[in-house]
Amino acid sequence: MDAEMIEDQLSLEYHGVSVETGRMNSYDVASYILAFSDFMGIASRTAYGEKITLRTEIQGFKQDSFDIVFALQIAGVAYTILMPTTPFSIKDFIGLIKDSIQAWLHLNGSPPKAVTPVPDKQNIFQIENQNGQLNYFTADVINIITDSKAGKSVEQFIKKPLESGLSFIRINSKSLDEVVNIKEKDAPCFIPVNIEKPLLESEMKMSLLIESPTFKEGNKWKFFDGQNSFYADILDENFLKNVDSGIERFGKGDSLIAIVRFTQSSDVGSLKMERIIVNVLGHEVATQPERLF
Repeated sequence: MDAEMIEDQLSLEYHGVSVETGRMNSYDVASYILAFSDFMGIASRTAYGEKITLRTEIQGFKQDSFDIVFALQIAGVAYTILMPTTPFSIKDFIGLIKDSIQAWLHLNGSPPKAVTPVPDKQNIFQIENQNGQLNYFTADVINIITDSKAGKSVEQFIKKPLESGLSFIRINSKSLDEVVNIKEKDAPCFIPVNIEKPLLESEMKMSLLIESPTFKEGNKWKFFDGQNSFYADILDENFLKNVDSGIERFGKGDSLIAIVRFTQSSDVGSLKMERIIVNVLGHEVATQPERLF
C-alpha cells in the first residue's frame, strides 16, 4: 500500500449582474470560501478515508465574473487492492464531486422516495426521487449528500448566492475543464438531505487483515480493510466450528478473504455503517515461524 498525492486547480465562479463589476460582499465571499472548503473536505474523506490530508489554498481571484481559484491537494491517498471502489485519480475524485451535485439536482430539494442496490453492480444504487424519476449513484455519492455538514455547505456556497441575484455558478477544474454549471432555478435543490430509515445494504468480496481474533461467543473480531480498522461479527458457522476445534489457527499478519455485508443507516445527519462477515472464502497465512493463537 503506497501513499500518494493528487492535485488540481479548481475555480468557483459566480456569474450575474451583481458581480459584473467584480465586487461582492467580503463577508459573503468569506463564508462561500469556508463552505466550499468544508464540502471538499467531506468529499475527500468520503473517498479516501479519515487519514488523508486536504489543502485548499486560495490562489487568486479573476475579474471576468467573480472567480475564486483554489489549489487542491490531497495527500496520503492509499492505493490498495483491498478497497477496489475507492476513486484513485483526480478524474475520479472530480467525478465524485460532479455526481454529488447531480444527485442534489435529481432529488430537487426532497428526500429520496427509495434507495435500492442495483443487482450485479457492486456499490451502485438506484435513487428514486419524489417525482418517480430514477438515477444511479455510488455509495460514496449517497454518503456525501446525506452528510448534514455537506448539506449545510452547499446551502451556503450554492443556494444562498443563487437566491441573492446570481444567474449561475460554475465549478471548473484545470485538469478536466467544467465540472458543473448550476443555474439560478436550481437553488432550492441544495439543502441537507434527511433520511430517517435504513439506507443501504450491499455485499463485497474483500481481503481483511485480522487485527484481533476472538474466541468468546458473541464477541466481534477486529479487522483492517486497508483504510480503517473495524469490528465485525462472523456469521459463517463452518468457519467458526473450525476455529473452535483448532483447525483454524491464527498468527500476526494473517488475512481472511471474505464476503462482507455493509449495512448503512442514517439518523438525520448521523451516518452509521455496520459490517458483517457473511462467508469466509479463505484464510491467508502470513509468513512467520510460529503461530500465536
